[in-house]
Amino acid sequence: SFSHPALRGGYFEVPYVSDSDRILLLRASGHTMAYVNGEPRAGDVYRNETVSLPIQVRRGTNDLLFATARGGLRVKLAVPSRPIAIDPRDPTLPDLILGQHNETFGAVLVVNATTEPLSDFVLSASIAGESSTDTPVPSVPKLGTHKTGFRILHRGRSNTNRLDLELRLRHRGKVVDTAHFPISIKPADQTRRETFVSEIDGSVQYYGFVPARPMPGSTERPGLVLSTHGASVEAAGQAACYAPKTWTHVAAPTNRRPYGFDWEDWGRRDAIEVLDLVQSKYSTDPARTYLTGHSMGGHGTWQLGVTFPDRFAALAPSAGWISFASYGGGRRP
Repeated sequence: SFSHPALRGGYFEVPYVSDSDRILLLRASGHTMAYVNGEPRAGDVYRNETVSLPIQVRRGTNDLLFATARGGLRVKLAVPSRPIAIDPRDPTLPDLILGQHNETFGAVLVVNATTEPLSDFVLSASIAGESSTDTPVPSVPKLGTHKTGFRILHRGRSNTNRLDLELRLRHRGKVVDTAHFPISIKPADQTRRETFVSEIDGSVQYYGFVPARPMPGSTERPGLVLSTHGASVEAAGQAACYAPKTWTHVAAPTNRRPYGFDWEDWGRRDAIEVLDLVQSKYSTDPARTYLTGHSMGGHGTWQLGVTFPDRFAALAPSAGWISFASYGGGRRP
């Protein structure tokens, strides 16, 4: 672990001496890019510690060069537990709804710590011993990873608020790796995570959702508040900030990551996709659609509201910054 002012936009070199040619897992954070003996690999600029990349080291001295960003860098090399595996970190999982037939989606990282691309792999998912669903795994390149989506099927019978999700990675019928994840099951009127397959890129994404609790006898269509989160805040945490409303649902899209794209570019597309999805799924009143967000989410409120002014009845940006030039004490004319 290293910390120094020069690591704010500088470079840091770490030599590694190996006694043999072998494959290791590079787990580093605080960098924008790593170069392993000159080969570029992805970084983890915000130190989420979710990036674990297979690398090939040679006998003798290996050169690890990191392009740094935020003043600190952590580097760890680990031996893979097996050549092809399910990485338990960074899953994308939904909350299931109590008493309902649930057919939805999840995603996990599949790691290929070999020098050959993967093919003919299947990911099987089963909850609480029920029948499993099989999803083909796309080809994973050599020394690569892939966030692999899979189907989840649960028939709604449960007397507990947490179930066991078992994943099995199989190759031509043989189980290569197994992983277990807890998955929550919640009443239909509680705040939850909802997953979906994005039409933008086919990946599995999620949004936080606070269902409306209408007054008894109400026949009014609920409104919808789209709430954009701040930097380092998860969509599920953003949704959890809201008490249930009688008159509106609340949906918090992800921006694809806690920092994401500042609600620009992919983040903007993610937000509009969630807006369209929730409006259609819950038949909300299009005339009562509102947009709000705090900090980076306030910036997102400005971005989305100005770009799509016909989609929202009102905007409520909180502590939102306007531009990168003016953010955080930036120089002004």
